Amino acid sequence: MMTDKLRENKSNAIAFYKMSYEGNPRKAVELYVGNEYMQHNPLVGDGKQPIIDYFDRMAGEYPEKSIEFIRAVAEGDLVVLHTHQV
Repeated sequence: MMTDKLRENKSNAIAFYKMSYEGNPRKAVELYVGNEYMQHNPLVGDGKQPIIDYFDRMAGEYPEKSIEFIRAVAEGDLVVLHTHQV
């Protein structure tokens, strides 16, 4: 059964990634990232600034990019996003 907290976690994860991907990662970090940010991508470092730098770089390199959120899966305090990115 989906709890309100899991729904909120999924909604926040999608909002964070969408805002970052669409060109405002600094605001996304301010709104959605706590004191610690651990990155799963080995090409992006842990912490707030590396994720901001990554999405800023992506915005410059791929200005016509797009994203579609296929599904979000939440369990405990973890959320996994399945996206299609062009």
